[in-house]
Amino acid sequence: MPLTSSLASHRFGGLYRFLQSGWVELSLALLAVGIGISSPPETALTWLTLAVFGVGAAVSGIAVLLGTALVCVGLLISLTLPPDQVSAAGLALFVPIIAAVRLWSRYAIAITLVLVGLGFYTMFVHATGDRPLTLAIVAIFPTLLALSLGAGLVIRSSRQQLENERQRADERLAELRLELARELHDNAVHKISQAAMLAHMAALHPDTPPELSREFTEIATSCNDAAHELRLLLTGLRQDNPNLSDGQPQIIDADALTALIEGQADRLAALGFAVSHDLKIDAPTSLQCRTLAAISVEAVNNIIQHAPARSDCSIRVVQQGSTVVAEFTNHTRSARQAATRPSFGLLGIEERARAAGGYITISKPPGYWRLEVTLPSLPSVVDAEPRSQSPAASPTFPPEQGKPSLTDARPTDYRI
Repeated sequence: MPLTSSLASHRFGGLYRFLQSGWVELSLALLAVGIGISSPPETALTWLTLAVFGVGAAVSGIAVLLGTALVCVGLLISLTLPPDQVSAAGLALFVPIIAAVRLWSRYAIAITLVLVGLGFYTMFVHATGDRPLTLAIVAIFPTLLALSLGAGLVIRSSRQQLENERQRADERLAELRLELARELHDNAVHKISQAAMLAHMAALHPDTPPELSREFTEIATSCNDAAHELRLLLTGLRQDNPNLSDGQPQIIDADALTALIEGQADRLAALGFAVSHDLKIDAPTSLQCRTLAAISVEAVNNIIQHAPARSDCSIRVVQQGSTVVAEFTNHTRSARQAATRPSFGLLGIEERARAAGGYITISKPPGYWRLEVTLPSLPSVVDAEPRSQSPAASPTFPPEQGKPSLTDARPTDYRI
């Protein structure tokens, strides 16, 4: 399906929200009340009946059983009134029927039967008094009933069709994001890396003057930075990760990163977790800040999803030299869950860390789950390209020596 056709379905977003949010029933309720006011009620009880009909019809779009109950109350009150004072607003009895069909309520049949029986007796038998029922009067009721059932089915069908269009548009956009990420990685990232490699080799050539060597080194560093920034951007494109939305400020320095992590700690505390956090960062690079910001949000999401309610957890971030190490620790619900914990979120964390030249390690002390993210300084041009070409789902193992650690506990296994 063409992209323009898929995106065009989003133009119907207002209509979709109208059909979904109960505005149909509210509009019909106002119409019924208007019909009732066209013949001004004479007593307070008549006004009460009119109000009950209007409220019942209006709320049926969001609470169909409550709306049905209120309309039934209005019909029962109308039975106590003289026939000439029965309000025409009683036609609001068809609104809960429309809502029940539109929402595909499990009580749709019962609601229809109750309202049809009570409504027909009240509005056509009781309201006519001593006047005989003619065929024309009797035919009005099944006609309105058929229109109500048909309207409910049409609205439901239209809503489902709009939802399908929205889903197809979202799927098409996701495919385009993946295709764009692949094309940029296969072309732009590789060319930038090649330019960085050539500049690096020119800088190391013995015949290159010192002034040019320094310029080539700056070019290589700039290309290397651009390649890693682009890889990080492509990682977000592939994941379609909303953790760092456009409405949030850019996390490019230590102060902004500290504020974000403290905000995540407050988020855990608000949910009842006993959270402790320790931040010791001085001057991380902007790439480290953005990467750790996104990873922190995802790690906190994992804690909320997998840790027992009101358990203790911790967030620790420390910078040693040019390397930043973040550790996220939380209780596990059981030993079996710790061994079979889903790892879909960890794939995104590992991919973000690797795109910034880092890696993750996972350890499982008794009763705990620990995620450690290591983000060293930007890797050299020589080893940047092989790192980026490794499969996304394959684990990145830490080096044997020289890795800073926040605790003395060594990881018991590595699993992505």
